[in-house]
Amino acid sequence: MPTTQSRRARSTGRITKRQPAGRSGHPGQRRFAAFMLTIVAIIGIGIAGLKATALNENYTTQTLTTGENLTAIETQVQKAAGSSLTDIPGASTLVSRTISADTTKALTTATISSIYNNTSAQIDFTTMDKEVKSAISSSTGMSSTVGSAIASSILPTLHDYFNKQLSNATLSVRSEYQTVATTVQSAILPLVVIAVILAIWMLVAAGGLGRFLHGIGWVALLAGLLGAVATQLASKLPNLDTLSSNVQELEPVIKSYIADVVNHISGYYLIAAAAGLVVLLVTIPWRKR
Repeated sequence: MPTTQSRRARSTGRITKRQPAGRSGHPGQRRFAAFMLTIVAIIGIGIAGLKATALNENYTTQTLTTGENLTAIETQVQKAAGSSLTDIPGASTLVSRTISADTTKALTTATISSIYNNTSAQIDFTTMDKEVKSAISSSTGMSSTVGSAIASSILPTLHDYFNKQLSNATLSVRSEYQTVATTVQSAILPLVVIAVILAIWMLVAAGGLGRFLHGIGWVALLAGLLGAVATQLASKLPNLDTLSSNVQELEPVIKSYIADVVNHISGYYLIAAAAGLVVLLVTIPWRKR
């Protein structure tokens, strides 16, 4: 009967194959899952950036009704106000000068609301009406009563003009926005499901939490860097130049808005890249175990 020592002796003759350190799991599957997850992350971060900027009514309103953008729009609104009163002698120049930043802000806000809510927004003309009446009275030396009477004959024309312009300007844009917003919203749930499946696959293929987290770090880093580059390149596409040139009077405003959106979305990608780099550095000791 073989003794314990003889059994041990025979066992030493067997060759036991062990996987080298750092090579456990399924490297090929892990890399493929990480690659697919990177693509999903690029799309997901881009959608998050769009929803926070171009698809966000508050963001767009804030961007277009402040600073140089508002000043540029105000200049165009003043020209529009004057052009609508060419049949009224002397009223064109006077009324156009009365259009203030507050009136421009109200008109711009109504336009944006009409686009994002897919409705025919009502413009609040209260401020503009007061400004026009005051300007007519002060410039002509007439009493406020007479000035108001003259203004009352001018203001309906001005109201009709701006309401018509608002309707015409937003008709096609409203439809395009609703299409994009619906498409983006419908893509969120499938992306989340795919991301969860890929993450689980990557975790199983990694053969350990340390390698999985290290892989997630690579995914975030690559998605962030590639996404930022892709966003900057996309902003140079010819169709965006065509979009801004179609509204020649407001071309600087449109270009400024696009640049602001691009920078914000790029910021989302760079934050993801920075977070990925941190995860990579932190998980280096775990990956070696």
